[in-house]
Amino acid sequence: NTRVVKTLLDHHADVSAVDNNGQTPLHYAAELQNARVTKMLLARHADVQATDNEGLTPLHYAAWFGKKDVVTVLLEHGADLTARDNLGQTPLHYAVDNEEVDLAITLLNHGAETNAADNNGNTVLHLAARRRNVNMIEILLLYCPDMTLRNYQRKRPADIARESGMVVLATIMQGQRSTPCVVEGTECQTEGGSGVAPLRLLTCSNTTWRTPAPVPPTSTTL
Repeated sequence: NTRVVKTLLDHHADVSAVDNNGQTPLHYAAELQNARVTKMLLARHADVQATDNEGLTPLHYAAWFGKKDVVTVLLEHGADLTARDNLGQTPLHYAVDNEEVDLAITLLNHGAETNAADNNGNTVLHLAARRRNVNMIEILLLYCPDMTLRNYQRKRPADIARESGMVVLATIMQGQRSTPCVVEGTECQTEGGSGVAPLRLLTCSNTTWRTPAPVPPTSTTL
């Protein structure tokens, strides 16, 4: 109840208090998907980077439980997209593994790293392939992930996609590599070696990817 929380805060309730699981009130607000309470706690200087006993930040909770408003509020207050839990997973891992496409897009648009690997070497593309989530994979491909990365079982995302029965998608993924298009304004080498300077990140979609051709001596790659 938002009114009860406000009353407690007005009476100097400790926003940094932790329970036996290491969870703070902000963790609970994120888990319960309550953007208003999240804002109230942050206004009282709740620690947006606080971690529970599993290494989870409030942003991990928000990414897992699927509330875009809460994710946005946390990001606006400096939540760390690169934070890792005890398993080495980032908030984007949680959004992808729970098949929260909209949240994944939000995190990606704020700069979440597609190539971050957890303690098992799995990137978010590995997780999406394991989930057989074609929509999520298509979204991730727009952000130029490195599809040559192998997890600690020596499997690439394409290998997992093939094992999951997504043969066509696996073939497409296997024939592609990431490009230097992750940073806005850099050149994306296409077939024939011509450069495409993307206006924004999404310009470098999987439909334009090719194995980068050698750059001619006269060309300059930013």
